[in-house]
Amino acid sequence: MKDNKIIAEFMGVYSDENGYDYSKIGNKGINYHKSWDWLMPVMAKLVNDFGSGWQFEEGYDLNTRYNAVVKFIKQMEYKWKNK
Repeated sequence: MKDNKIIAEFMGVYSDENGYDYSKIGNKGINYHKSWDWLMPVMAKLVNDFGSGWQFEEGYDLNTRYNAVVKFIKQMEYKWKNK
């Protein structure tokens, strides 16, 4: 999934130069869209990096939160890529 790649880049486990860092993600692929275990660290990093500057979409299901995370990362791409 293209959006998983964006999240992986934000999390520091993907770069265009080196591809995926399998030492950090294992060999089963990236599953931000399938598992709270994958998505929660991303949400924690967003809060850590941006504080209350981002808000969750209404709803608590995984798909809603995943889409909110992707949307925010895309909107803030310039800031996190230039840290």
